[in-house]
Amino acid sequence: MEQNELLDARPDAQHELQQMQDLVRQYSILPPPPFGIELARSRPPGPRRHVVLLTGVIGAFGYHILGLLREKRDVQEVVCLVRAIDNDEAQIRVLNALRAYGQHGSMTAGSDLRLNPDALNLGLPRETYQGIAARITHVGYMAWRSSSRLNLPLENSTGDIKAWVYLLTLATSFPQDQAPPRFLFASSTSTVANTPLVEHPIREVVSTNPEDAAPFSYSRSKRVAEGVCSAVHHSTRLKNRIWILRVGQLRGNVEQG
Repeated sequence: MEQNELLDARPDAQHELQQMQDLVRQYSILPPPPFGIELARSRPPGPRRHVVLLTGVIGAFGYHILGLLREKRDVQEVVCLVRAIDNDEAQIRVLNALRAYGQHGSMTAGSDLRLNPDALNLGLPRETYQGIAARITHVGYMAWRSSSRLNLPLENSTGDIKAWVYLLTLATSFPQDQAPPRFLFASSTSTVANTPLVEHPIREVVSTNPEDAAPFSYSRSKRVAEGVCSAVHHSTRLKNRIWILRVGQLRGNVEQG
């Protein structure tokens, strides 16, 4: 038997498929913003350049995205949320990641902030949280902790899902008088890797069948996140502002690795 078949034969396989559906329903109703919406500061009037909130910048995919954003003239600021003890360590981790892959200097402003993925406010003070919500134009969610251990039970990925939902909540906290930010979620082609061959080529839509995802916690948790994306699109002010990017196998940069 192939590895996928062995995993599907586990006694808890059907339980996980049902759990995927349950998690989509559970997280499709976003929690209210921790500090409200009306109190967030509106952006100043005038021409706007992009302000991007980015996670996962320490990873192989995220640091490349950060490097590209830092070179774009229409990007005013990149705010990086990083798991760290404090903001100083967050900044050091980002700089070390960039230097390790040959990226030096910056054409954009930026700030590196400590992220607490288990807190609704993401571990950010009220003023910082509301300031970010008021000025961001794009959110790029590239982080997913379970990616390094594919065969864990789905329960081990709920922390990833919860942190991602909290960032969606921040994205809905923008002032009522301005356009919502665009939310880009780095998903995976593995969320539809088990789609029956008769359906190839695979349509670029959110699958309604949990069995379409590869039988790994990484694939299934991201499949849950895609389902939440669809629900949030239909039920919040982020309608038509959420993009799902299904990323395939990554390979190293030909110059820096």
